[in-house]
Parts: sequence; structure tokens; C-alpha cells
Amino acid sequence: SDYLTGLLNRQGFEAALDGRIAEADATGSEVACLFIDLDRFKAINDNLGHAAGDSVLRQFTQRLQPLIGKGDSISRLGGDEFAILVTGGAVQERAAALCDTVVNIFDLPFQAEGQHVRLSASMGLAFYPLHADSAAELLQKSDMAMYERKRDGKNGAQVFDPSILDRTRERAEIESDIEAALAARWF
Repeated sequence: SDYLTGLLNRQGFEAALDGRIAEADATGSEVACLFIDLDRFKAINDNLGHAAGDSVLRQFTQRLQPLIGKGDSISRLGGDEFAILVTGGAVQERAAALCDTVVNIFDLPFQAEGQHVRLSASMGLAFYPLHADSAAELLQKSDMAMYERKRDGKNGAQVFDPSILDRTRERAEIESDIEAALAARWF
């Protein structure tokens, strides 16, 4: 488990995800992966120190844990990234409702070094088997959706959409072209 929060770590989460996907295959059900990244968290570590950042991560975990349904799993993947696995019935509806509830966690400020700290979160949501064929791909697609949300203005959730792949490929090609142009001293 994660030393700071007591949650599953990345390896534990990936093992749980593999198991839940095998169960979903056997029962014909769905699995949702909600990827959460805290917005502007780096500023807390930079301005108030890592002890303050750790305190905020623990407070976030304490607010998040009561929201998790029975049979669902929550993990701190590392840094300020978390993931929630939603299984059982009505997965899409429950996962969407969970996104709304997680946004509300940030209505109240966090305490760090005697200061009130306001945060928000960018979240990405992907479903198995709708968006992914494996546990690793499900985690990747929810991560991609989260980054799309972060680019579009943070503080909310984005469900994975295949067009995200096109935009990601396009950005990678542009970055590659720019790097090649710099290397060739075209600028």
C-alpha cells in the first residue's frame, strides 16, 4: 500500500484492475476507471513545502474514502494522481455521479501550514469493455481523458472519446516536427 495515504499503490491497483476485468468478462459487466489529478498541487509543494503537500494529500484521501462504494477500489498512483475503480451494477451512472461528488470535495479549502489552500481536480473516465481491451489500456485511456480535461480548463471530468487519440497523435507529430526543425536549425 501507499506509505502516505494507506491506499493501494499503483501495483496493487493494477492487480485489482486485472482481477475486476476478469470478473467483468465472466459476468458480462462493466468496469470504470476514474483517473484523478489534483490541479495546481505542485504550487503547494513549491511554496509551502513537501510536508504541507503530504498533509493535503492525506486530507484529500480522508475526504475521498467515504465516497467509494463497496467493492470499489481507490489508489494513489503516485504524486498527486489517484485512481478509482468502479464495479458492480450501473457502472456508468455511478462513475458519473462519483465525478460530481469528487468535484464537491474541493468546495472546502484544505489546511496546510496554518493556511487555507484551495484546489480542484481534473478527472478522466474510461469504461471496460467500451473503451479498452485490457487493464493497462483502461488506465491509459482514463489518463488520456484526464489530460484532455486539464487542457480544456481543469476542475471537472472528461469521459474518454476516440477523438482524444487523434488529437494526441496530432500533438505528438507537431512536437516531433518542431524538434526536428530545431535540430536542423530552421529557427
